[in-house]
Amino acid sequence: MPIKRTYADMGDACATAHAMELISEHWAYIVIRELLLGAKRFSELLDSARGITPAVLTTRLRELETRGIVEPKELGAPTRIRLYGLTTWGRELEPIMNALGRWAQKSPGLPQSGGLTPDAAILAMRTMAPDVRLDPPIELQVRLSDERGRRTIAYDYVLTWDERGLRAERGELTDPLTAVDVDATLWADAVFNGAELPPGAVSGDHDQVTRLCETMTR
Repeated sequence: MPIKRTYADMGDACATAHAMELISEHWAYIVIRELLLGAKRFSELLDSARGITPAVLTTRLRELETRGIVEPKELGAPTRIRLYGLTTWGRELEPIMNALGRWAQKSPGLPQSGGLTPDAAILAMRTMAPDVRLDPPIELQVRLSDERGRRTIAYDYVLTWDERGLRAERGELTDPLTAVDVDATLWADAVFNGAELPPGAVSGDHDQVTRLCETMTR
């Protein structure tokens, strides 16, 4: 196998070129995206990165660990479960990825079909949310799922939109006023395109969901 030469090997000291080399291999960005909201097991990453093989995922995780972007973590006894998470430096990629996502909206080849994983849908909201303050605030419990892979994946999120703007994180509310339980792609279609959510997807105050979707599409 030929040795892969970097731009630096060829005498180019551009830091931006080096940055692109760090994250540009096929699947590298997808792995990073799926870790931005929290650490995951190998099997979770395999289910989230559609089309990736175990061998390729192993290679990408090893490369990203070597570069200081990803770090493995092992839970203590009795589980001994290994998780993969972003390093502090790796988490600094989010605003860069957000800027790239906004830039890509003008691409003539922007995908018009396909789906999103739960984390990808939430990160898309964090990327595209307008700089708007809401009073009264919105607070939602959202559970997003994705059944397209080998196994169904689902995660819980807390969405808050107030005088500080939109915040969307993994987590659960003790007694939510409004809760949503829906497929991640259907949620993204509602949030970004104004599509109707399926019957039964929202429990509690439907107006909060309506306000959130209307604010996202301003």
